[in-house]
Amino acid sequence: MLRGSRLYALLAAFLLAVTLGAALPATSAAAPVRVMPLGDSITAGPGCWRALLWNRLQTAGYTNIDFVGSDPDGGYTYGFSYDGDNEGHGGYSATGIADQNQLPP
Repeated sequence: MLRGSRLYALLAAFLLAVTLGAALPATSAAAPVRVMPLGDSITAGPGCWRALLWNRLQTAGYTNIDFVGSDPDGGYTYGFSYDGDNEGHGGYSATGIADQNQLPP
């Protein structure tokens, strides 16, 4: 019986290690993952959701991220710096961008 208990304990430890390994995010890749924050004035403003998203990605281990877009907003708010590049435009609406076919393929 003791032998079976050791086997089950070893199997449980192995399954736990595999599960934890699969759940951890990849911390590096050959090329950065490019993300374009796209939208209206709420996307363009400094200190908006983009800064919080950037911080959450970084602290979760996703450090190979590159925000892209034609508008850099300075990239500092909430007491931490972040990649401020975005494609947010004041006066636009997110639905208007899509409805007017302004999203390139």
